Amino acid sequence: MPIDDRGNRFVRPKSHLDSATSTYRALAPEAKDRIKERKQRFATINEEITKAGGWVTSIPGNPEIDFEVLPGNPLPNQIRYDVQPNGTGERILHSSVVEYFTMGADGNLSLLTEGSTKPVSSRVTHAGIHKTERYWFNFEKKPAR
Repeated sequence: MPIDDRGNRFVRPKSHLDSATSTYRALAPEAKDRIKERKQRFATINEEITKAGGWVTSIPGNPEIDFEVLPGNPLPNQIRYDVQPNGTGERILHSSVVEYFTMGADGNLSLLTEGSTKPVSSRVTHAGIHKTERYWFNFEKKPAR
């Protein structure tokens, strides 16, 4: 233990250099197999959530899976684990904003107002911020539904 200027012993705070001086300990083959199995399960769940229109935001291999869906998506009720709500969020989507235009008598495009009966001449989509719902579950400790 290091000693300060007054002769008192103190605990030195850990730093990034501690890992460089520590000794390497290889994982046991059983631990490697458990980690490999967990990563495979994570990848399978990630694929299922992505196909259903959701986004996984957890670190790959983490047993606690955080994901986001658009409001109204039935995915949280379809997952076989005990899914818990985790607030709301925002996500930039490539086609979140849709604008409809009509052509005037002079040939210029003008934005349609809500409830207008004029014919749509052009439809433009572009990126925009969209609200999401966040959920989480633990596929190792939480019981399946």
